[in-house]
Formats: sequence, C-alpha cells, structure tokens
Amino acid sequence: MKFRILKLSLVLSLPFISAGIMMIHSLRLAPLTIFPNESFRHASFSDIAEGGKSSIDEFSSTGNSIIMKYTLSKGYKTPYTGLQITSGEFLDLEKFDSVKIKISSKKSEKLRFILISFIKNFSISSKPLSSMYLIKEIIVTKEIKSFDISLSEFRVEKWWYEVNELNPFDKSIKPDFESISAVNIENAECFGFNIQDEVKIDEITFYKSGKRKWFIFAVLTMLYLILTYIFRKNIFSSKQETLFSNYKKIEFKKHFYQS
Repeated sequence: MKFRILKLSLVLSLPFISAGIMMIHSLRLAPLTIFPNESFRHASFSDIAEGGKSSIDEFSSTGNSIIMKYTLSKGYKTPYTGLQITSGEFLDLEKFDSVKIKISSKKSEKLRFILISFIKNFSISSKPLSSMYLIKEIIVTKEIKSFDISLSEFRVEKWWYEVNELNPFDKSIKPDFESISAVNIENAECFGFNIQDEVKIDEITFYKSGKRKWFIFAVLTMLYLILTYIFRKNIFSSKQETLFSNYKKIEFKKHFYQS
C-alpha cells in the first residue's frame, strides 16, 4: 500500500516538475530588443526611388524614440514611405515566437509591420523583392500603444508571389526566420494626399512568450489529475475487494462444561 501511495505522489508531482523545467528554459532565452539598440541602424525610404513624389519630411532616431514625419503624394500607383531597421547581418528570430512594438501615428489608423526574410537557394541579393515579405497590419492610435504580436500572424501577400512569378501562396517556398535581413514599418493605407503624418516608435522587442507551452502544460496537468483519480480509485477499490474476498465465516460452537 505504501508503495502505491509513493507512486501516486510521484504522478502528482510530475506537472510541477514540468512547470519548473519550462520556467527555467524560458528564463534562459533573453528577449532581443532591436530598438532602442545602438547596434542597429535606422533609415527612412519612400516611393521617390521608383518615380513617386511622397516625401520624408523629418526623420530622427536619437534617444528612446524613432520619429518619422512623411507626406504621401500622387505620382506612384501605390504611394508609400517607411523606415527600416537593420544590423548589417541576418537576424535570427527562429527561437522567438512573439514581438512587442510600442508605436503611434497622428493620422494613419493602420501601419504595416514587415519582416524581410532572405530565403536560401531562392532570394538574390541584387533583387530585393526576391526576399519574402512577411506582413502584419497594426491598428494604431494617436497615443503610444504597446502591441504584443505572435510571429505566426505575419502573412505573405499575393503580390509577392506574382512579382516572383510563383503560383499564389506556393507552399514550397517557406519563410526563413533564421535569416531576417530587415524590419520595416510602412504606411498601410493612403489616408489622403499632401497631408503630413507622424509615426513614433518607442520599442521593438522579440521574445519567447511561452503561451503555447503553458497551454500544453495545463492540458497535461488536467490529464494527470484525471489519471491520478482513476489510479487512486482503482487502488482503494481493489484493496476493498481483496479484504472482502478473504473473508471467511467462522462458526463458534458452544461448549458446556459440567462441574
């Protein structure tokens, strides 16, 4: 009986042991902040390079904020401006599953958060659009707001496959999160021409959220508790059956002694 109780205790302790291992693993993986971070370069761009007329009116990345003022103008079929963050080498985001960005916009309601992935044996350095553009639209406000976004929410749009003469959403070409060449923030809509907007960024940090692991842990804990209940019930029921199966009726005979 004692041995069975010991086994039961070990089963009950397994979820807590697993939780400890998961917490230790999470602590070992430090988040990666690309802004503010002096190791990363920041630059602005617009559609002027493709014959457009949109302009960067002001750009600064000193202190704890990136501030970009820009004006969209007619001249290119889809006017655009943006800012780019790079380090001069590929960024490995494979170990992370989420990103935090603190951002605001005075005029725009949406901005595009883009991860540019260089794909081995497909992307060509001399052809920038051969790198895969992973895009997530963010609903922004006039005040700085913090967004926590899963990297699984970034999507490749149809235009990228068309530009690279691929079938729409070709599954044979997959993003490589180990080779992110740049991080872009761009306008997602044209809110009007010749109207100045101001985008401000206070932080961009990639991290491991652990939400999926904790969900799996919760499910496993529930399974452990169910199995423990069944196991315990079987122990006591089998013990009771054993006690009753060994029961034998003993007859007592009365003996009378004569004096």
